[in-house]
Amino acid sequence: MAERLGVDTHGMTEEQVEGALACRIGSEGNPCLWVVDDVPNGLDGEALRRWFAPDALARTLITTRSGEYGSLTEGIDFSVLGQVGQRSRLGRHTDLRCSKDWVGSLC
Repeated sequence: MAERLGVDTHGMTEEQVEGALACRIGSEGNPCLWVVDDVPNGLDGEALRRWFAPDALARTLITTRSGEYGSLTEGIDFSVLGQVGQRSRLGRHTDLRCSKDWVGSLC
């Protein structure tokens, strides 16, 4: 991820990489979507928060099959919707400025 954003991570600690990503996102000055896919069960609050976006300009979208993180985040239960409903719901809860095809690829 960092390399795709032009951040050279060679010789950096985890904290330095996180800081460099935050600076990169902040320097762009544009809101973005930080997607963390398929978070496993069993993370405590601190471990889950480490996956959140490193800058306030980025909104975090976490996908998981677990229902155990409801007390830490706002959840959207997609299991009761079909594929079309999932795409519609995702588009309504995010400020995505992109094609419908891209939103569909997230589902």
